[in-house]
Amino acid sequence: MRASERVLALSLGALLFLSSCSSSPPDPPVKAPAPIPADPVLAEQGRSLFTRKACDYCHSLDGSPATGPSLVGIARRSDRSALADWSMDPELVYQREGRRPVHQGFPPMPRQEVTRQEAEAIAEFLLSLNPPSGR
Repeated sequence: MRASERVLALSLGALLFLSSCSSSPPDPPVKAPAPIPADPVLAEQGRSLFTRKACDYCHSLDGSPATGPSLVGIARRSDRSALADWSMDPELVYQREGRRPVHQGFPPMPRQEVTRQEAEAIAEFLLSLNPPSGR
């Protein structure tokens, strides 16, 4: 048997073997996990920090014009991790997004002096304003 015939015979054998194997049904599509509701105690700490750290100096919570983008609807655009990153290290977000500033027409957000815990509390406060589900 020549080499080309052996290759053909092996290919046909492999094809027959694979076609005889039972196929399992495809996996069902994975649903995105439901957003975790805001923790009211942590959100209250975040509200206090938001004011104390003067976040409201640049960001409005009601859609009114400000130096930075309004935070109305932020819970539908960002998750906890992204919001905490913004609070702690905006430069990290700019690098990840590949542009600075992310929101055209606004100056880049300066680095804030907050700990990870403080940033997470601020994120929790922002998520509590209008939950991701739109309620």
